[in-house]
Amino acid sequence: MEQINNSHHEAANNANEQVKTTKNKKLMLAAAVAIAMIITAFLIIEWNGPQCVAIRYLKGVTGETSCREAFNLSPGGKNEFLRYRYGCKNDNELLEQLNKEFGEKFLSLNDYYKFIDKRIRKDFEDMFGAYAVSMKAIDIKDTSIKSLRLKRLYGVDRLRLRIEELLDGLNIDEEEITACKEVNIEFVVTGEKETYRGNIHVYVAKIKGAWKGMVLGHNSALE
Repeated sequence: MEQINNSHHEAANNANEQVKTTKNKKLMLAAAVAIAMIITAFLIIEWNGPQCVAIRYLKGVTGETSCREAFNLSPGGKNEFLRYRYGCKNDNELLEQLNKEFGEKFLSLNDYYKFIDKRIRKDFEDMFGAYAVSMKAIDIKDTSIKSLRLKRLYGVDRLRLRIEELLDGLNIDEEEITACKEVNIEFVVTGEKETYRGNIHVYVAKIKGAWKGMVLGHNSALE
């Protein structure tokens, strides 16, 4: 009888241990998911923060990624800047205008982006030969849309635009812009012909609670 009771106790203890183990595993899994969500949220915030947005924009301008990224981060976002730039009402009209401008037969705006990416990289290769680019934000400071109104900054296509004209052309109300930052980026091109080292200031603005999509431009033509 004692042996049977011991067996029952042992079975009960094993069952309790299994329940505890299962609960612990569930708690550990829940904690891991919570930590992953916190890290993801942090990375999203960083990705869309002023410093990261400025670097993403500059990488698009210099061919490190794609000009599409820089255009998307320009005022208005997506193709709005290009439509304003060429005075077009829609993307079909824009595509037609771009074909005339460049003497090409772009079938889509994706073709245009690829064309510009190749041109940017060729320009850098002509200047530096085989090259590598590195950049990092070394300083950030507050500024204001009021102080930037009359400043002429370079856009994605190296055209110098006055901020006041750009915002007016895109129907962006200055009152919607709640903050502006000047991000100082250390920019280095290491090439087989020569090495360039300098600082580029990218200006970003916050509109409707988000930095994404409101890069105003940079203060160097990179030429």
